[in-house]
Amino acid sequence: MAYCSYCAAVLDAGQPVCSRCGRPTPAASAFPERPASINLAVILILVSSGISLISFVSVLFATSGRSFGLPATFLFRSVAFLILWIAFAICIWQRQNWARFAILVLLAYGAGNLLLTSLRVPINWGFAPTLVIIAIRLGAIVLMFKPESNTWFNKRS
Repeated sequence: MAYCSYCAAVLDAGQPVCSRCGRPTPAASAFPERPASINLAVILILVSSGISLISFVSVLFATSGRSFGLPATFLFRSVAFLILWIAFAICIWQRQNWARFAILVLLAYGAGNLLLTSLRVPINWGFAPTLVIIAIRLGAIVLMFKPESNTWFNKRS
C-alpha cells in the first residue's frame, strides 16, 4: 500500500495524483512492484547460501585436526561459488534478467558436480546438506521462472 508523501493519504495503484492534496504521486510508483515469487526466490537463495557457508565451515573444522589439509582449489572454488550465488541473488533483486539464467547454470554445475562425485565416492550422510541446498535452489529457480516473475522481468519501465 502506498501513501502520499505530502499528506499521508492512501494512494490507489496507478493513481497519478493524490485524491486529498492533488499533488503528483512519486515517480517510484511507476515501477511495477516486485512479485512475491521473486522475494521468496531471493530469500531461498540466501538461505541456501547460509547453509552452504555453515557446511563449508564444518568441513574446515572437521579437517583441521587431521594431518592433511584441504586443497587450495577446493577452498577457492567453494568461496568463489558462494560469492557468485550471493551476487546473483542481489542481481535478481535488482531485476537483472540475465542473472536468472546465470543461477540456472550455477545450479546445473553444482548438480553435475554432485553427480560425478557420487560416482566416485559412496553416498553417505555427508551428502545430505548438499542435497538440501540443491533442492532449495531448485525451488528458487522454479519461482524465478513463474509467469508473474517472467512478466516482471520483461516489463520495461
